[in-house]
Amino acid sequence: MDSSSISQCKGKGSIGHNNREYYADNIDRERTPDNIIFVNQPIGEAYNELFGDAVQRYNDKQKRPCRRIKGDYYENLFKRPPCNQVVESTCKRKSFYEDLVQVGDKDDCGCGTANGKIAEKCLTEYMNDFHKRNPNFHVFNAVLHVDEATPHLHINYIPVGHYKRGMDTQNGYNQALSEMGFTGADCFRNWRERERQVLRDICKAHSLEIKPKTEEKGRGHSLTVTEYKEEKDKITAEFETRIKTLEKNENALVTNFLEVEHQVQKLKAERDELNSQVEESATKVELLEEKRRILSTDNDNLKIKHNNTWFELTETQRQNKVLAEKNNTLENKILWYQNLHIEIDKVDDDNKKLPLGKTIVNTEAYEKIKEQAKSYRVNCKEITKIRKDKEEIEQKQIALDKRYKEVEQIKTEADKKYELQANLNREYQRVNDDLQRIHAEVGNLRQENTELRGIITNLKKTLANSTTAFKNAVKAVGMLRWDESSGYKVESLTPKQERLIDGIANHARNWFIRNDYREFAEDVSKRIDVSSEIEAEIDKLTPKPPSLNRGRSR
Repeated sequence: MDSSSISQCKGKGSIGHNNREYYADNIDRERTPDNIIFVNQPIGEAYNELFGDAVQRYNDKQKRPCRRIKGDYYENLFKRPPCNQVVESTCKRKSFYEDLVQVGDKDDCGCGTANGKIAEKCLTEYMNDFHKRNPNFHVFNAVLHVDEATPHLHINYIPVGHYKRGMDTQNGYNQALSEMGFTGADCFRNWRERERQVLRDICKAHSLEIKPKTEEKGRGHSLTVTEYKEEKDKITAEFETRIKTLEKNENALVTNFLEVEHQVQKLKAERDELNSQVEESATKVELLEEKRRILSTDNDNLKIKHNNTWFELTETQRQNKVLAEKNNTLENKILWYQNLHIEIDKVDDDNKKLPLGKTIVNTEAYEKIKEQAKSYRVNCKEITKIRKDKEEIEQKQIALDKRYKEVEQIKTEADKKYELQANLNREYQRVNDDLQRIHAEVGNLRQENTELRGIITNLKKTLANSTTAFKNAVKAVGMLRWDESSGYKVESLTPKQERLIDGIANHARNWFIRNDYREFAEDVSKRIDVSSEIEAEIDKLTPKPPSLNRGRSR
């Protein structure tokens, strides 16, 4: 058979919950009538019963009315009427204490099981003798719950101690333990161990196997002073390690943040430069487009002028060719007449010349000369006209040559402008390609800029969360020295340990000031507490009460 454990720890002290004045979700209301109520005394009545006579005796001894206690002891001590919740006085005394006692858990001693029934009997027997063993603990409320997952006992008691100074009977926990024989630094631990051993013996008598003492460290386990100091040193070391890790992470985050910020500024400058280039390129494109349009118009005009000139040149060349043919004909005729003149001169040389300009020729030659002279006279006018035409043709040829040179020059200029237009078209295409490339780069930069903004946002969020966690950790460390109400204060800190805690707080405050978190620095300087996040982590490490077992007891 598996062995069970014993759990004995301090409870929250909620009388309303214990007496089922309200119901939690884990309660089976059908089994609530099976709960065993050992004591149910109002706390105000209990205080009057315990301390009413002591207040009267104290007041009777006082000669000065201002020193007397006004009202009952509860209201004088806690400055409020009696209530069913634990209240703490200015001198750290609590209105009552609660012990939560349980045998096993829902797996080995669940309500409704055989072992659960044995556990009920053991807890009942334990409770019946509680006041005999602890006469200085006045039990005013005690209930055995069997309507949850595992049987467990709530014991609510008021510690009663007797003093030589002040009231002879007072609410005093350590004094009550001392009068019951438990003294020294480990008085509470020794008393708790005695109670656990009593319950262990009861369970053994009912044949309910309990785990060895060394395996029972659970909700009810208490540490010795030495163990407590070792555990505290361990926790402090863990806090220091965590704080150093947080500082390292903070520094890394700050470095990364600054680097990303630098990259963002650099990208912004590049983006502005690209935008400037885009605007400049757009202006240049507009100018080139306008220039191309003008040159295109000029080029079209030049093409028209070139074509007209080419047609004129072609017509002139055709006319020139006709005139050249006529010129050749005239040249031939002139050559014929020149030859005729030569023949005449030859005849003159060959024949004897007579006085008075007369020449002697033979009849045949004379007839030939007459015939030639007749032809010469007939064609004299024609020759004159041909010569005149030849001169006109030569003048037209000169004009045509000049015109041809002009046309060639116009054609050369047109070719140059055409080449310039081609270059402008190529330059326009290149600039347009650059503009498209720049637009693509701007789009990529905008996308990268958006991604970097997301990274920066995440880094800022991580930095803020890490800084808050750092602040919460430092404030929680301060609870070890300065807490007065939540039970985290360590009463036996050495001066060196106190300096460590204060040094952590000072270091955190200086770090916050250097990094412009002045509100956090002020918060660390003025407050100590346990944040909800750390409280949640503590709650995870705290053993939970057994969950609901829906089986009904018989």
